[in-house]
Amino acid sequence: MGRELSHELDLAQYLFGKLRLVDKYVAKLGELEIETEDFVNYRLDTQTGTFVMVTVDFLQRKASMELKLVGSNGSLIGDLVNEQFVVQHSNADEYYLDLPQTESWGNNYRKQVSALMARSPLCSFIEAEKLVSFF
Repeated sequence: MGRELSHELDLAQYLFGKLRLVDKYVAKLGELEIETEDFVNYRLDTQTGTFVMVTVDFLQRKASMELKLVGSNGSLIGDLVNEQFVVQHSNADEYYLDLPQTESWGNNYRKQVSALMARSPLCSFIEAEKLVSFF
């Protein structure tokens, strides 16, 4: 499953800079008929001391993709399936970000493939190479 995690690791590296693998847990816990592990948890850190955790869990009953950024002044929680983001301040106030809805996931996927075919990927070879050692 390590390679199933490549997009999540690319995003983490894009947001936080160079990542260092602290440890990982990779397992096939369920009875899914897939050729890869169904649960992976990577704990990483950065040169600036940021702690990053990336988890992929195929065992969940309901499809979800979440992005959580937690800081001392509050949090940003993104529901990537429903394209909703909420900001939670440390004083318990929260509000939703008004973001434009994107095209369907299928259209977005086709655009990603087109970008790759045009040799204009969002992640450079050098950035990708830094993550390959995590697998």
